[in-house]
Amino acid sequence: MKLTSAIAIASTAILLFCTSCTANRSPSPEISQSQNLSKQAEIAQSNSINFTNAPKYIGQQVVISGQVDHVFVSETDTTFINFCRDYRSCPFSAVIFPDDRSQFGDLQQLIGETVQISGVVDEYKGNPQIVLQNPSQLSKESDNYDYVDENEGKRGRP
Repeated sequence: MKLTSAIAIASTAILLFCTSCTANRSPSPEISQSQNLSKQAEIAQSNSINFTNAPKYIGQQVVISGQVDHVFVSETDTTFINFCRDYRSCPFSAVIFPDDRSQFGDLQQLIGETVQISGVVDEYKGNPQIVLQNPSQLSKESDNYDYVDENEGKRGRP
């Protein structure tokens, strides 16, 4: 009888200890993981993220999409692909430094087009951006259409 009581007391103590450990856990890792899964689902669902959501993805490899408002070349020959009239309040820009600019052709043709920009979102002076170093990081949405191969019934890019 004494052994059974001792086991019951020990079991209760262990149960209370485990419950208090669980209750003292910080919820932030779970929230962070949940938010991360939500972001991954958004990317997977649309294959790209709207440029207005770029600040949520700092430090992550993503594909950002948006309609180009204007292309600006600074005094230092750095090229900015902007998605808002006022770049200072815009949540995202794509940047091409002078050494890489010659690879990209006439970027003025992008004005009014919906484009996809791929790369790691970083920040410069608090503004989210992706630095483009290769033309493969930039594509027009109209170039990314799906097709159906009538012979094989497959979907994909031409």
